[in-house]
Amino acid sequence: MISMIVPGRILIVDDIPTDMEKKKVDRLVDSLREQGESVLFSTSVPDKESFFENVRLLIVDLLLAGQDEDKSYEMVSTIIHKLSLKTSFFIIAIWSKAVRGRTENITDRIKEEFRERAQTDLRAVILDPFGKNVSATELIRKIKKSVASRPEYGLLLEIEASIENARDRTVTDIVCAAEVPAIVEALKEEIGGVTLNREITALFLKILSRHSQPSRSMQRCVNSIVKRPASIDPEKYGHIHSLQFYYEVNPEELVWTGDVLKNKKRKNRYAIVISPACDFAQRKRRKIDYVKILPALRIDNSDLMKSACLNALKRQLNFKKTIKDLQQDILTCNLPERYYCLTYLKDNPDVFYHLVLDLQGVTTLKYRNTGVSLGKTGFTRVCRIDTPLIEDLLQEYSAYSSRIGVTRMPKSVVNAAKVKINST
Repeated sequence: MISMIVPGRILIVDDIPTDMEKKKVDRLVDSLREQGESVLFSTSVPDKESFFENVRLLIVDLLLAGQDEDKSYEMVSTIIHKLSLKTSFFIIAIWSKAVRGRTENITDRIKEEFRERAQTDLRAVILDPFGKNVSATELIRKIKKSVASRPEYGLLLEIEASIENARDRTVTDIVCAAEVPAIVEALKEEIGGVTLNREITALFLKILSRHSQPSRSMQRCVNSIVKRPASIDPEKYGHIHSLQFYYEVNPEELVWTGDVLKNKKRKNRYAIVISPACDFAQRKRRKIDYVKILPALRIDNSDLMKSACLNALKRQLNFKKTIKDLQQDILTCNLPERYYCLTYLKDNPDVFYHLVLDLQGVTTLKYRNTGVSLGKTGFTRVCRIDTPLIEDLLQEYSAYSSRIGVTRMPKSVVNAAKVKINST
């Protein structure tokens, strides 16, 4: 799968009550470090918050409080909860004497303890528990095998490892270029000081992505996933779509191309900033007076299943579609040319909605010397549309707004031509 178990850190928590167990744990720690893993060890719930940073694998004993089972599970739940506050994606390997001969489902109890503590389901991956009769070498082998059997998780780990491997080369290339001040100055002139930190980071990540190379193990993961029958939940897809095309920005940032604005007074009414980015560049600030925005109507994803809501939408937008067609056309962005659809924006982690934009309804916001501040506009910013979706929207708007009507050939002439063709 991957030469290392995980690209992040490994946290081992074991109270090691006997010398024999201490030797086993020491062998495990030494073996993992020899393989290049970053390993942290604790005999109880770690006090330092830094112990929970960037952990991808937790190896934990179920007897942290000796024979006090309830207390031990509580301690394990505390560790897992602390980890979950830092990241949702990590792997849990139980390695404990408590596993041998147990009849209860250990995994289910861990999940239930976590649910009671965190009031949400555990998203981490729990491997089948291992007994302490499993040696350190065998434990590492079994964990690698378990990870390899889950290509969807293995793929994420491979991607993370690829980024880690490319990071040093990226930093080296940027430093060797010796033009960091020039880059910073150029970006500052282009976008101003407020967004400078984010744009520098974005530039760094862009270079990093070009240095990242897919591995053979990554390809094996992809092939394994492709071969499986696809069972895709639209709402689960909505999460990745939202991550791909929308992002939050610093509230202090001024309005920019692609900002999604929510009307504070009118329910379900939004607007999208479509003035090109060059208008916002510092050198253009004295040349524009207004910023163009497109009005948009919100449709909750849950409302796509309700006939009454879809009928109301048909009347509002004057659509000549059946309800079934309208539902499909919104999700596939296949609306009449006057409209454009942004799908799967998020109100909170589990509520999705879509926006139907009217390309004919352009309005403006006043542009001042310092840019557009939303304070007195009646709007709040929800997020910003990322590339290439914002470019696609701008292109669609440009094509619609600059369309030209052309006199068509009379139908009588076309029909006469058909008759003549058919007669020859």
